[in-house]
Amino acid sequence: MIFGAGADDLRLPVKEALAAIARLGLRDVEADARGDISPAQLTRTGRRHLSRYLADLGLRLVALGGTAPGASLDQQVDHAGRTLEMARELGVEVVSVSLADLGVRPADPAAGVGEDIMAALRQMADRADLTARTLAVETAGVVPQVLRRLIQEVSCDRVRACIDPAELIGSGQNLKTLYQLADFVGLARVRDALAGRPSAPGREVPLGEGQVDLREYFMSLRDFGYRRPTLIRRRHSERPLPELLAAKKRLEELARQIEGR
Repeated sequence: MIFGAGADDLRLPVKEALAAIARLGLRDVEADARGDISPAQLTRTGRRHLSRYLADLGLRLVALGGTAPGASLDQQVDHAGRTLEMARELGVEVVSVSLADLGVRPADPAAGVGEDIMAALRQMADRADLTARTLAVETAGVVPQVLRRLIQEVSCDRVRACIDPAELIGSGQNLKTLYQLADFVGLARVRDALAGRPSAPGREVPLGEGQVDLREYFMSLRDFGYRRPTLIRRRHSERPLPELLAAKKRLEELARQIEGR
């Protein structure tokens, strides 16, 4: 098993966050395409400098976040398209998109999504196909069965799921529902959470302090044949760097147990 981290979770300037992740001994990283590394801000020269900086640190950018909270649907489509183009230039394989950013609300996660959102996803899928990138749709806001159907309806081999066990546990689902997405996993994250339900979501907690069965989750990923890095995420923390280090150590020990090393 390979682990990486989300640069944005450290709430540091981009270069400082990347350097901190490298010091922890992680090599794979995910970052949102916003601010200093948004497609609008990062020029071709800036992209070359970013690639060189990553290489100097021994890091590999494996995923970019391709949606922006608060933007209109048309703006989201444009931003995702530009992010996919930038991902191609940077050699990044995956761009993730959030259904919540596109306007899906989790009041009824078993419901489908509107035709306007489906149309937006189809446009994003076309850009993913043209750029030969994977478009990974996050599980937030819908149950895995609905996301599976959505991916099938978009009908593009480049569209996959971005799974996060904390999203499931926090909305009252269980990890076994991930098997609905067994053939469609394009990106995996790992967080922990206390259980909740759609009307009263649980909350994120440090890894190992919640109700996500980490062994079950990673055994599921193995069953799915997932081979990409699993990205350690922590969205709400006062001490993100120490928690990232603790999570890394916990997961590396779990990996040794699972792999019999």
